[in-house]
Amino acid sequence: MYRNKVRYDVASLVPQDAKSVLEIGAGAGMNCVIYPKDAYKVAIEPEERTDCQTADKFPGGFNEYHHCFYEQYAEDRKFDLVVMCDVLES
Repeated sequence: MYRNKVRYDVASLVPQDAKSVLEIGAGAGMNCVIYPKDAYKVAIEPEERTDCQTADKFPGGFNEYHHCFYEQYAEDRKFDLVVMCDVLES
């Protein structure tokens, strides 16, 4: 399990007019605070977690949280912003 922290170092790269965000390898979803508050946020994280920052638990959290690999994510949807911080392949 990776250490959970907000990636403030990438916050300045996030367009504040993004209406939808997909984060791949979201971990616990701590980055939700750097995305626009009114954006629809989707997280993909293959690791089963109980500490997910979802909108029902955390104001401004992820609207959807999928415990799967990106290749298994089956939604046919477009996003204004796609984020992958520290995603490693083995």
